[in-house]
Amino acid sequence: MGSTYNQQENTNDEKNQNDFNHNGYATRKTITQGFLDVALLVSNAAQFKYVLDFGDTYQHYVLMITLLSVSLVLQLVRGCLNVVLGSLYNISQEDHQKAATILNNIVLLLGVFTTLVNAIISGFDMSEKYDQLEVDQLEQAK
Repeated sequence: MGSTYNQQENTNDEKNQNDFNHNGYATRKTITQGFLDVALLVSNAAQFKYVLDFGDTYQHYVLMITLLSVSLVLQLVRGCLNVVLGSLYNISQEDHQKAATILNNIVLLLGVFTTLVNAIISGFDMSEKYDQLEVDQLEQAK
């Protein structure tokens, strides 16, 4: 009796593994990743605006403009590749798997570079300077 139960359990496990939609999972993962990329893109755009508000009076103006530009470009390229990856490739088809894997590895590498650039950007906290800029602008308006 125990043997029959184990055989039935193994058959159910195999059936559940075969029913798993790998392509649907990958598509959902790509879409979720895209939402996180949009959040980072908006954050970098706001930081870019702050740096432009300071102008070249900001001590690290050129460095921040360069790093933010690199980050924005990496994110845009990564977003485009994610759209291609999510819409053109079906990983349940064997002929799509190799190209999808290569493209996924490129997206991963771009993600690592984006993370490194944003880690450097976060080292230059601009919040205090931006608060001072707002105070200065209010005083000039009076």
